[in-house]
Amino acid sequence: MSWLQNLYETYENNFDMVGRFEKNSEGEEFTLLPLYHTNLIAHIEIVVNEQGEFVWADVVKKEDSYTVSPCTEDSQSRTRKATPHPLHDGIKYVAGDFVDYGGEEKFKEANELYLNNFKEMILHPNCHPKIKSIYQYIKKKTIIKDLYEHGKIKIDDNNQLIKKWSKNGDKPELYKVASDISKAVVRFDVHLEGEMTDKVWKDKDVFDSYIEYYSSRLDGEDLCYVTLIE
Repeated sequence: MSWLQNLYETYENNFDMVGRFEKNSEGEEFTLLPLYHTNLIAHIEIVVNEQGEFVWADVVKKEDSYTVSPCTEDSQSRTRKATPHPLHDGIKYVAGDFVDYGGEEKFKEANELYLNNFKEMILHPNCHPKIKSIYQYIKKKTIIKDLYEHGKIKIDDNNQLIKKWSKNGDKPELYKVASDISKAVVRFDVHLEGEMTDKVWKDKDVFDSYIEYYSSRLDGEDLCYVTLIE
């Protein structure tokens, strides 16, 4: 048995653990990742309502920062190329106003790709409603503005994002967990009035919705050498 096939069978034998969160000895959460997902370490969490309106934002504590995020083949293997993940990702990818506040120009194109990929995702027949709500928010391109207005980031006198904190006085919480704000990772959640639901990055229904969507995009003629048995 090849090592790849061994890995595949190990995953299949533990499939019931996919998306079930546990804690390690340091109190940090982890899980066996669903197909077409990766894990990110989030720094800031933005919560929107069902209509896609900004509700609040919180700095994420280290022990709660593990975040399961949809990914694509290109985004998972990105190096220098600015290829965004489809949902949660770095602020420079998800914030449509990042360039307006001093971000690198190349991330304007990256954000357009992020939005286009997001739009394809919500057009899938079984797209989860939470994903649609998040899209209604991110397409407004107000993430930097909203985080500033709610005291999570700082803007200088030239209307430029202060990426690194070098001033005297109390350092804002986000700057304590992300030394360079341009590299901070944003995750999203949806607040449904009067309902208790799983966080988006812990919601198996959201995972399954993305798996169905991304599976539909893959070329059916691709050959899997892991499961191929002669």
